[in-house]
Amino acid sequence: GKDAFEIQFIDSKVFYRSTSSQGSGNELFYYDGDGGVNYQISDDSQRRENLVATDGNYAVWSSSADYATGQFFLYDFSTHQSTKIVDSYGLAFLGMSGSNVAWYVVNTPGLFFYNGSTGRTTNLYNNPAFSGESSQKFEGLSGSNLVWSSYVGTDRELRLYQGDTGTT
Repeated sequence: GKDAFEIQFIDSKVFYRSTSSQGSGNELFYYDGDGGVNYQISDDSQRRENLVATDGNYAVWSSSADYATGQFFLYDFSTHQSTKIVDSYGLAFLGMSGSNVAWYVVNTPGLFFYNGSTGRTTNLYNNPAFSGESSQKFEGLSGSNLVWSSYVGTDRELRLYQGDTGTT
């Protein structure tokens, strides 16, 4: 049978990961305590899948076959659908706010923002206007607003990216 592990509780939802029937990977599930129904979030039994974060309306989950190359997905609890938002080497999750997600990619490098309303991904470090910046650091994500700091020369500056308008 399947052995459940890594159980997490968020509001009335119980998240768990279970080994696949083939035993070579795992799948993500959640039990909706309000509706009394089990839902399967992921279905790739050949990969290692983990719940990364959730706010109760959306969840971010990761999938990796080799611990190096990974993927992030956004799961919508209202539609029970997952959307792949990135597939890359060296992913580091930074934060989520509703259907908006931020992550860092080590080999690019890049601070990325996924706007769940538009389905658009933006690399905030891949902007010629910020070419003189160094030591960029993610500071926070609220709604579609993402803040990071960086050095320009010897000055530390804060940047605000407004995901709804695409402006910095």
